[in-house]
Amino acid sequence: MIALLVIGGLLCCFNFYLSFVRYPVHQMMGGKKEDYQWVSGIPLLGSLLVAISLFRLWQWPWFRTPAIILIVIDTGGLHWCAATLLYYEVFRKTNSETADSPIPSEHLPSPHDSPSVEQE
Repeated sequence: MIALLVIGGLLCCFNFYLSFVRYPVHQMMGGKKEDYQWVSGIPLLGSLLVAISLFRLWQWPWFRTPAIILIVIDTGGLHWCAATLLYYEVFRKTNSETADSPIPSEHLPSPHDSPSVEQE
């Protein structure tokens, strides 16, 4: 079970690194925003392995606390997916301009731009 915790913890930390640490490090090393390549982590696996190990190691608080922290920081976990979807749903509803259309209003044609059809 400790092996699952360690492997899952490494995956959780790897996902956190890719999401929050890699880009600032790239910029500190002199990289430009245009040159940066965003990459995806390993979804679900890290949190799943840590959660499985957590069931067996729950009685030991020195394993329980780091395991919960690892699950929370794993950006590839289901909780981050749900939080992101919820955030975009709430943001979309509060932003009235994009609530009805996925196209910003400045890109929509106005009624005056359409050609008029003459009736005979």
